[in-house]
Amino acid sequence: MAKVVSTIFSSMRGSIAGTTFFTTPSGAIIARSKTIPSFPATTYQTMINGCFAAASGEWELLDQNERDLWDAHGQTVPDKPDGRTIFMANYSLARYAMLRSTAIMTPTSVAPTNPGVLPVEDVGVVEFVPVGTGISVSLTNPDLEAVAILAQISNGFAPTRNRYKGPWLSSLYVVQALAAETGGIVDFTGLIEGLAYFVRIRAITAATAHRKSADYFLRSVAVTNL
Repeated sequence: MAKVVSTIFSSMRGSIAGTTFFTTPSGAIIARSKTIPSFPATTYQTMINGCFAAASGEWELLDQNERDLWDAHGQTVPDKPDGRTIFMANYSLARYAMLRSTAIMTPTSVAPTNPGVLPVEDVGVVEFVPVGTGISVSLTNPDLEAVAILAQISNGFAPTRNRYKGPWLSSLYVVQALAAETGGIVDFTGLIEGLAYFVRIRAITAATAHRKSADYFLRSVAVTNL
């Protein structure tokens, strides 16, 4: 069953046959194939859900002035999300990064004063140097704040594969610190030589107010160093 507010279709939620409709906070109506929810209850899936639950609870504790500041920040990023949406995305990611690498992150609910997404530069594949089989990617943090790099890798594919959007391997999730105005390299080891791997990489400010970068997607073929 679907509920529709008209004229003509200003809001639509629910399912008709095999199609599910929902309305975004900006008013756009999205239609997609109906799926059966899956919750494998792995350690990392449970961790992610816990971070979203914590973010939701933290939002409820904010006073209206703090919520207004998050609303204002949301208007400076490309999709112009409302305050709760961008808070949930940024705070839950910061909390997840903290759980995966406790020495890097200090989650905070303070709204950013700097506008827009976190800038990241020179994202690309670089030569793999460590001993073993793997790939390396690099990026530069031009910002005045230290950040946490969050990188996920795919399964290996035949080298003819050129595109991939997920799912990503939580077991090989890498979180590492990157100081202000410096560059860094993320290494993935233990891979299979000659297979193509895809990496999703992003960054988030490690302290103070959390700003998240855009997601970057890279492809590289694993090599072996003896």
